[in-house]
Amino acid sequence: MPDDDAGRGDLWLLLQNVSLAPSDPDKKMRHVIELWAPWLPEDETKERIEFLKLLTTYERTPTARDLGERLRLTNAERQRLELWPFKPIDATDEEIAMQCRARRNERRRAKRGRTRAEYLAACLSSTKPWGG
Repeated sequence: MPDDDAGRGDLWLLLQNVSLAPSDPDKKMRHVIELWAPWLPEDETKERIEFLKLLTTYERTPTARDLGERLRLTNAERQRLELWPFKPIDATDEEIAMQCRARRNERRRAKRGRTRAEYLAACLSSTKPWGG
């Protein structure tokens, strides 16, 4: 990550996520800083880790809308990368809900195998076994 405001913001998002680790989050946060931001001074590293430890889990967990805005995620990128938990900056909650329903319906349709029209066509074209 670059040593600028954008890099520090991205590092903060990453550290928020890593701080939620169930085991040894301090060590993991320190490792992330060493790997992605070796330019960060040791005193600032300690400050960030200590500050994150003071926050509640709720405060460390960004909302889906906040993540989408901070990453400037468009709906096209969200769909291409399948980042379903993030909310894009160019779609409303209603539009996202409609897309979600459409994907769910398509999965269900694919699982069923054939459409209702295909089923009815097959039923109506067969002879009736009880007479005719």
